[in-house]
Amino acid sequence: MRHGPFVAEKYKGASRCPHPICEICQYAKNCTPIAGTTTKSDHAVEGHLKDGNLHPSHHLSADHFESRLLGRTFSSYGADNAVKYKGGCVFIDHMSGYIHPELQAGLFSSETIRAKQNFERMLCLEHGVIVDSYLPDNGTFKANTFVSHIQQHNQLLQFCGVNAHHINDTHDLMTTRLDNFMQS
Repeated sequence: MRHGPFVAEKYKGASRCPHPICEICQYAKNCTPIAGTTTKSDHAVEGHLKDGNLHPSHHLSADHFESRLLGRTFSSYGADNAVKYKGGCVFIDHMSGYIHPELQAGLFSSETIRAKQNFERMLCLEHGVIVDSYLPDNGTFKANTFVSHIQQHNQLLQFCGVNAHHINDTHDLMTTRLDNFMQS
């Protein structure tokens, strides 16, 4: 506004105006900031799941996840078919922190056993380790077919509360030997 045709007296007021700001900058000024939260870890229980787990696959957590968006199977080749993934099972090794998801067409005990077998096959063939025990929540993992499958493979099964894999053993973790569980 200070150069060219704008030097006339009638434009002098415009040259003293603040510079215009782009729309995005103006919008950013109007937004109120959202207050953040700070979480601090409790050093007394931090890493508690790793205590006593001296080798990989000694103790594994397992949990289901569900997706509202159905996914295609690997064998569908782009065409729609009746079988679609509805979720899956996530396996987490306590010692190493290794996370492995297995997709499932349903969250039934038969599909969970298939996911467990695929995971254990991968562990054995690729890493040479055998699973000793599982720590799932109650849900499908407490079904008789899943429990009997664990028993047939001489594995230990411990249950924790739903969404409480992080809670330490003295609070909500209920350890159950399979022999006692099958008798009740």
